[in-house]
Amino acid sequence: MNKTTRTIFSICGGLILLGGALVGVSCALGAGGTESHEVTYTVDESFTNILVNVTDAEVVVRPSNDGTCYAVCDETDKITYSVQAANGALHVRVQDERSWLDYIGIHFDVRTVALYLPESAYELLDVTSMSGSIVCENAFTFDRVKLESKSGLIRFGAVATDNLTAKSASGSITLENFGTAAVTAESASGRILCKNAQPATLSATSGSGSVTLENVVVDSAVKAETTSGAILFQDGRAESLSFSSGSGSVTLENVVTSGDVKGATTSGSIRLDACDGANLTLKSKSGSVRGTLLSGKIFQATSSSGSIHVPDPEPSAGICKITTVSGSIDIKIVQ
Repeated sequence: MNKTTRTIFSICGGLILLGGALVGVSCALGAGGTESHEVTYTVDESFTNILVNVTDAEVVVRPSNDGTCYAVCDETDKITYSVQAANGALHVRVQDERSWLDYIGIHFDVRTVALYLPESAYELLDVTSMSGSIVCENAFTFDRVKLESKSGLIRFGAVATDNLTAKSASGSITLENFGTAAVTAESASGRILCKNAQPATLSATSGSGSVTLENVVVDSAVKAETTSGAILFQDGRAESLSFSSGSGSVTLENVVTSGDVKGATTSGSIRLDACDGANLTLKSKSGSVRGTLLSGKIFQATSSSGSIHVPDPEPSAGICKITTVSGSIDIKIVQ
């Protein structure tokens, strides 16, 4: 081995040792460069709007036990928070002074911003987190809610009366007992669960994650969409329902609409269990369409190569149109 080669190996070895040392220090101290510690901020001013903008901390909204408003934040010497109320709005902002060196290594620390609110009703809750989770407990009522996280999960158990929007790129979204708001839930790959509520409208969209709707009564329209994730709607009522999925299956159980049901899949199956609507239009290329309806219909069923079994038409009833290319069709009527 010549001198040049030995020198190169020595430099590479030194860089590896330096990298290992940096990883070790980073694992020990966390992404902020030092150990985190709790800092409590007290807010005396009144407010009706709440706006939180952080980076990678988990945000938790909880009721205050002593009637005061305060925030408990995990901070380091490079990650601190500003908690201030002015002009009827409470602002919680991160002050992140980390350099690129602080992101080197494997970080196991999870910082939390816990916000304790004294009142039960507010106008606006607006929370944005880059990678942290967002959790709001069930002791509150908000007029409008906007929750957004890039990769953290979202769990909302409070009541929204006007609008509720929850978006996450890869994190799951759980909305429960969420009131009468117009609801929009979107996730690229995380699952979406909405249950036990009476929203004005409901739209749930996920790419590869599943969409599950349980025990929801919707005044107007329900819309559920996935690319490859499954769709499950159980024990629901709505004015109308539309759904679509590429390769994911669609299952409707005890779902009744006063208006129309329209849905399509590419290769996923469609199954109905004790469901009904004024008119139904169901399409699938290679997936089967099977199940039971609560009332008779005038059936218009076509399939290029799949088998077809449908009841005799019911005079003056609504239309049930089912189309597949290779998938089978099998529908029955139950009372």
